[in-house]
This record gives sequence, C-alpha cells and structure tokens, in this order.
Amino acid sequence: MQSEPVTSQRDIENYPAEDLRLDFSTAAILKNARIKTVGEIIRLAQECRLMRVRNLGKKHYCAIETALSELGITIDGTPLEQPPASDLTKAAVQLPKTVAFIDFEHWYIAIKEIHDRRPNIQAWFDDLRTRGQLLDVIFFGDFSESSGIRDELNHIRRFTNHVVETANIGPHAKASFTDFIMLDNIYQKVISSPEIEQIVLFTGDSDFCSVASYLRNFCGKTVGLYGIDNAISSQLEAISNWCIRLPFSNEPFQECRTAILKNLQYAESHTKAPTFKATVRKVSEYYDLPEDAVEAELKLMLEEGLLYTLPERSRRNYTVMLNVLHVKWEKVDELGLLRI
Repeated sequence: MQSEPVTSQRDIENYPAEDLRLDFSTAAILKNARIKTVGEIIRLAQECRLMRVRNLGKKHYCAIETALSELGITIDGTPLEQPPASDLTKAAVQLPKTVAFIDFEHWYIAIKEIHDRRPNIQAWFDDLRTRGQLLDVIFFGDFSESSGIRDELNHIRRFTNHVVETANIGPHAKASFTDFIMLDNIYQKVISSPEIEQIVLFTGDSDFCSVASYLRNFCGKTVGLYGIDNAISSQLEAISNWCIRLPFSNEPFQECRTAILKNLQYAESHTKAPTFKATVRKVSEYYDLPEDAVEAELKLMLEEGLLYTLPERSRRNYTVMLNVLHVKWEKVDELGLLRI
C-alpha cells in the first residue's frame, strides 16, 4: 500500500524518518546520525551533505530517494511530477567508462586498525558497478610473504587478475613503492586510453591530490574516491567529484561477528539451543559489546545465509517451541571466516 503524498511544507518538516519504508540498514544509518524527520533529510540533500553522513553510500541514498518518492516528493523536497530522477538516469544515461586504482594496503590496514574489519571486496565491487562502466580495475600492494596481506590475493583474484606487486625487492628494502607505482600507472593509463571518462581512486593519501586535480581540471575526467572512514585526506576529498567512506553500513562488524561465531560454536559443542534474543544478550554481556551492534550483525548474518533458524522443542519445557540458531560452517569457511 502506497503512502499518502505529502501535501504541505509542514508535512515535509515533521514527517518522521522512521516511518519511511526503508530497509533495516538504511534506517539504522539515519537513526545513528540522529536524523529524525524528512525535513532534516531534505536540508542535508539541498546542502550536498547527505552523502557525507557516515556509512551512507549510493545504495542507501537511492533507498531514501525511493522512499520519498512514495510520499510524492523528490529528495530535494520538490513535488514529484515524473518518475524519480534516479530511474530516468538509469534508463537514459550510460554510466561513464571507468578505470579504478586501488591501494589495497591502505584498505586492508586502515579498515583493520580503525574498524576491526576485513576488506569486503564484493560489497565494494557491487557499489562501484553502480557508478561506472568498468574498463579496468587494478589492485596495488606489497603482497610479499612478510607483508601480512599475501593471503588476500586469493580473494582479490576472484574479481580481477590485474594485480600490481609493489614490494621493494632490494636487499635492504624497508618499504614498498605503492603510491609511486600507482601514480605512474594512472598517468600512463590516462594518456594511452583517452576513452576513459572516470577515474576512481581507492586511497586516503594526500599524495594523490595533484593527480586528482590534474585529472579533473586538465583532462576533464570525473574523479571518484573510496577511502576508509577517519583515514581520508580532507584535501583529497574536496578535490574529488564524489567520495564514499568504507566500511558500508551493511558490511560485517568483525568484532561482533567473531564473538557471535564463538558463542554459537560453544553452544553447538555443548548441545545448547541458542535463540536470537539469548545470543544477543550473552554475546553483549560476555564480550562487552553494545546490544544494538550485536543485534544488527546477527540480522546481517541471517540475511547473508551464514546463519539460519530451525524450530526445536525447548529442552527445559518440551511443550515450548524455540527458533534455534545454527551456523552454515561451510559458507563461513568459503568466505574466509574460518572456525575459531
């Protein structure tokens, strides 16, 4: 059933954001940012600040846009008299021809140290495909035995074989040349491939400000930027046409995920029957994690098919049926989340 169209400015200002028909992760982003009304959403969009809300990427922006269209308004608050702009764009405009350059060391180290997570290459590729027609995607990094990221090569090669090794192989080497080699590749690629319309960088380093400015101002290219939240140069972000911070809101929260798997593995080995609520409570208490974070991660793991529930009779009261959590360990192992 479609919502009633908004009929006045006052309706727009006061309409609760929680009443919009949004998916769980998008609603959680607005809640965490303390955005309570449609009016606040519109003001942020008009000031070009909505996409700067933490973890709000293109997917969630489009979800908000669609929800507002059901109220009869666009994301900037004007009455909707035609199909949403995003639908028209998808139908009428071809995505720009794009090449992406990824500093994988930045991605791996920053997301682990700041957010206790692993790179979610699948989620990133899914988002990137909504922003450009991919001509090439190139990963750069020191993948030597001593680097700590060599095992990630197998995950990367599920998506692309274009990987550039940047290790300094000299006898007294102490650092890789990732930034230097990336910069050289960017200039060469732009010169040799004039058909490229958009360059996407995955880095947070201010050393890329000059090349980003050159690509925009002298080559007429669109410059997109991905980086790890709290590890992106503000100057580089300002130069880029658009910037997306990772992790996305629907990426695994590794600390919660590890704690949940440990808890469920213990329950499995001790023939216990863990339910959703009991698992949230126990994981939160034992590992000193926020209940809302554990609950959100548990829901995500169910959505991903890592966990599932089966109705089983309570061991304490045989007349009571419980929805008991189980782990698909094969899928956990397949995704690199090995048993603890």
